[in-house]
Amino acid sequence: DVVPGALTVDQFHSLRLVAYPIFLIALTIPALAWLLEAAPAESSATMPERPATLGPAPRRIILTILLAAMAGFHATLTLPGIAGVVLTIGMAVDTNILIFERIREELRGGKTVRAAIDSGFARAFRTVIDTHVTVLVSAAILYQFGTGPVKGFAVTLAIGLLASLFTAVFFTRLVFDLLYMRSRRVESISI
Repeated sequence: DVVPGALTVDQFHSLRLVAYPIFLIALTIPALAWLLEAAPAESSATMPERPATLGPAPRRIILTILLAAMAGFHATLTLPGIAGVVLTIGMAVDTNILIFERIREELRGGKTVRAAIDSGFARAFRTVIDTHVTVLVSAAILYQFGTGPVKGFAVTLAIGLLASLFTAVFFTRLVFDLLYMRSRRVESISI
């Protein structure tokens, strides 16, 4: 008796042969990027902490919130749901890049580090909200008119986007404030 959407034993073994190398690559690439990026600070004025090294932290928080919400709803993570997770992570990375670029623009404009961080987050906020709301509306439409797997994709995407918005607005800003907004004077920042 075959349950629709369930894997047979042969399919499961075939999936493992593909999943293990992909999993190893997914772990290796960020580790290599982090090692290659962790260059020593040039002077005492440059902060040794690098915002790019906090890159995995927001994604881990997003995944934790997403999986906790799905467990709370007693939802099953299917292949379309995994696609929603992947899209969520991509949007989270895009959001962080957008925020970092806005901060870089402000630094190039001659602002101090603290003013650049404040202004960069303020300028990126509207764009981040716009992109997330647009995709949330798309997810709502998919949920309304889609069938089972499409609804799973829409739910996973919506929960992930809300978690992504939370981490972009709250967590990333908190980390910047903790690293760069302390009482000591910061001359430059490595973004």
